[in-house]
Amino acid sequence: MAVFAGCAADAKMQEMSAKDRFTQIFSQLEDWNGSEQRHMIEELDKIAYEMHQEEFNSVFGTKLFDEMDEMIEEEKLPMENAILLLERIGYCKLLRNFWMVNFDNSRLCKRLKEMICEEEEEEEERKRRRKNPKLLIDLCECCAMLRFYYNSKEELPAIAVPCLLKVGLNKKGSREAQKEVEMAVLALSNIGSVAPGNEDLYFNEMREIIQHHQEHRNLTRLAYQSAWKFLINRLRYDKSFEENFVNELKFIREASRELEELTKCVDWKKKDGEERGTESQEELVLMRWLYALRCFILGCKLWREEYVGIISSIAQLSRAAKDNHLRIRNSCIRIFYETATGNKSAKVDFLLKGGAVDAVWGELHKSAMDNEIAAKILKFFMNVSKKLKEEDKEEKEKAKRKETKMELFEKMEEEGYEDIITSFYKIYVYLNRKYNHELSLNISDYLMNV
Repeated sequence: MAVFAGCAADAKMQEMSAKDRFTQIFSQLEDWNGSEQRHMIEELDKIAYEMHQEEFNSVFGTKLFDEMDEMIEEEKLPMENAILLLERIGYCKLLRNFWMVNFDNSRLCKRLKEMICEEEEEEEERKRRRKNPKLLIDLCECCAMLRFYYNSKEELPAIAVPCLLKVGLNKKGSREAQKEVEMAVLALSNIGSVAPGNEDLYFNEMREIIQHHQEHRNLTRLAYQSAWKFLINRLRYDKSFEENFVNELKFIREASRELEELTKCVDWKKKDGEERGTESQEELVLMRWLYALRCFILGCKLWREEYVGIISSIAQLSRAAKDNHLRIRNSCIRIFYETATGNKSAKVDFLLKGGAVDAVWGELHKSAMDNEIAAKILKFFMNVSKKLKEEDKEEKEKAKRKETKMELFEKMEEEGYEDIITSFYKIYVYLNRKYNHELSLNISDYLMNV
């Protein structure tokens, strides 16, 4: 261990990129025994959190996982240490919303899938003999966290989902129990499709986990967000769950509260570039919430008055992050853009009341702006204008739309909206060609006429 400690402390080592440091330490892994390997894995875990998306994908390629498989085969890496490293990689990947497609095609993935099926077949015997009851859970967590997708025809989701839900239903309040639940529910949040016919069962069990937390606050923030993400994944395939989300589980209220509480926990004075690579847990969970909310809002159909609450919470977050946190700010803008452009049920007056229009408008005022965000903002206003020009069949809706038109027109006219929109006209063709947003070249399509 002394040799490794000396290597880690070496000034040259610290000057290397995170990718090179990880590769160097990983290459030494097989030279150490079990307990020393675990110390090295802890160091590898810390380095993984320093990587950006491109570095992460470069390091965690099929080659690395195949090397791990070979080390396991040659008994140079005990399975318990391999699982520890895979769990750390998977945790880092999901917490930071990183995409990784390389694990699925590796020999190690194939090994774990075979082990899961074997463990499932021997479950009754294992229970009787009390033989390594945690191994199946660990294997399911590793596969669920690291895989890019699950095919609904696969056998694995039918094994992994009930196994991990059982862990998630642990209602003990101890720190150890919380961590076990967090890992299981985080892994579940990455499973996009399950075998048809089990949706109601899975919904009922996750509902129990969520409702118990609402009463007793036994989950970590990450686990609670992950529980909702698992259900939002189900919503993609069965829109009928939206009623349960809103009425029974109070999703809008809970999501708004979580966003507002997390917003208060973040140090917004820290500038982009000042240790922004070491984002706090709260910042990372906020990003996961925003990603999940994009999926929910894009597909929701109800659009009741209470939905203004979630729009308002995102708008507040956008304002808090506007100067110092580009990733969070841009994610908020993308939600408003996708709400206005991708959801036909979305109502303009909700976007206006919730502060989305003000938040997006504030970005348009900036002299320096990312071109992709500029394209999204222009498309946002184009579609808001389009929605306001639609014909309403009911008199009540006509009156409501007219009131919204007037309020928006007065706001935009006062702020010099037409001049700013016109100032972007020269780059419309470029933005269309680069981002394929189908921006109209007709200025009147963006104007808020009464």
